[in-house]
Amino acid sequence: MFSRHRFETIYWNIVLSDPTVRLDDSADRFAHARDFVNDLNASFSRTIHPGCHLVVDETMIKFRGEHLSIQLMPKKPIPVGFKAFTLATLRGYILNETLYEGKTTSKSDAGLTYRVVRDLLRPYEKGHHVVAMDSYYTSATLLVDLFSVGVLVVGSVVPFLRT
Repeated sequence: MFSRHRFETIYWNIVLSDPTVRLDDSADRFAHARDFVNDLNASFSRTIHPGCHLVVDETMIKFRGEHLSIQLMPKKPIPVGFKAFTLATLRGYILNETLYEGKTTSKSDAGLTYRVVRDLLRPYEKGHHVVAMDSYYTSATLLVDLFSVGVLVVGSVVPFLRT
């Protein structure tokens, strides 16, 4: 068991990447944490073997410092912090996670949520899973593409929302 002072000393000295390597600031807002997040995702997939039911949702990681990717979501239990798109089991165990960097200038034809869901589910596409998601992620294009790779979706649809 640590003393509070010992814990704070360790906590404030944790470094997620090599500080001697200069990273291009404009390319990736989470460049210093990217390897750590990738290692976490690899560890999740090695240790957790999900059942057939999965969930896609966004989560908040509490942070009150200064960063370009801080999000404010007042209706969430953690209203200020980093937003992460998460693939999890029904019990809440994380399988895959990607950090949201904020608005970018690059636009894809399919949209952000389509790209995020496809990236999160890529390692689990051939497992015949049923994925639950809310209307933020659900689109006809996504449903058809996931069905073609053997993934079924349970989600709500807003009938008159243009995608």
